[in-house]
Amino acid sequence: MNDIIYGLSNEDYHNGEDYRDYISSTSLKHYLKSPRYFKFMQDNPQPQTEAQRFGSLFHLAMQLYQQHGTNEAFWDSVAIFQPPKNPKTDQPYGVTAKAYAEAYTKFLDDNQGKEIATLAEVQQIDDMVGALTRLEIGGVTAKRIRRFLKQATAVEVSYFYVTEDGIKLKIRPDLLTRGRLLIDWKTCALDTLDEDSIARQIIKYRYGISMSMYQYVLHKITGKRYRPILVFVTKSAPYDAIVVDISEWCYGYDKDLDMVTMGVGAVEFKRLLDLHTKCTKENKWPGAESNLPEGDAVMTLKVPVWFDRKTFTE
Repeated sequence: MNDIIYGLSNEDYHNGEDYRDYISSTSLKHYLKSPRYFKFMQDNPQPQTEAQRFGSLFHLAMQLYQQHGTNEAFWDSVAIFQPPKNPKTDQPYGVTAKAYAEAYTKFLDDNQGKEIATLAEVQQIDDMVGALTRLEIGGVTAKRIRRFLKQATAVEVSYFYVTEDGIKLKIRPDLLTRGRLLIDWKTCALDTLDEDSIARQIIKYRYGISMSMYQYVLHKITGKRYRPILVFVTKSAPYDAIVVDISEWCYGYDKDLDMVTMGVGAVEFKRLLDLHTKCTKENKWPGAESNLPEGDAVMTLKVPVWFDRKTFTE
């Protein structure tokens, strides 16, 4: 099935019975550790981390802002949990208290199907969206973000693709524009948004792999080539933000030569896809030894150049 689905819920995209066999870029990146780790994670789905949950809330806020042009829709879409207060201290119970656990369990039952957040989280995300979209705060960056949102052709649309080898892939881009830009929102805890810090963030989380997979699936399904753009926004005041073009990291296209180029992210994506195809066909899932040259059972570790120099200099 090669398909484009509008309006598919986030829960169905990730866990729906019809889409469970499709792997996302997050799953594919598990191969960076080992095929055994990938298989373990597929067989043992993990709950969202707090960072992932916060990121999902922010993505929802940006999606609703694009649709309604205001943050009010986000406030209306979430269920805000207010911890009960201890009558003796008039302070909220801590998360380990029985009263807190009972109140939270009831709150979840009463708000099934809604995103759950604290008041502090919703206010923080409201401020982050404001920093991205309000001209008096975000300046030229906000002006560019507003242009992206105005030119949007698809927001949080799900794409499903089956390769010639029968490998099932799925992507859910944050935003696509008429100018064929592929936009991905990234919340981060960076102190500064300089080039070195951004590059380290991209390498740490392998964003080049994710965006290359998005480009690959989009081109296979639509025939269109999209330019990858990351929008970083910090999670602490004043919620600074920056727009980053990572075309050199991903797939590129030279119109004059009619040639596709591959940056480091695209090369890594292709390597992981080939590895996944091989492991799936053979039903073999080796561990970390798969990172060694074929036939080797022992890692021969060289002394890092920087440590060698430091030791002998001292």
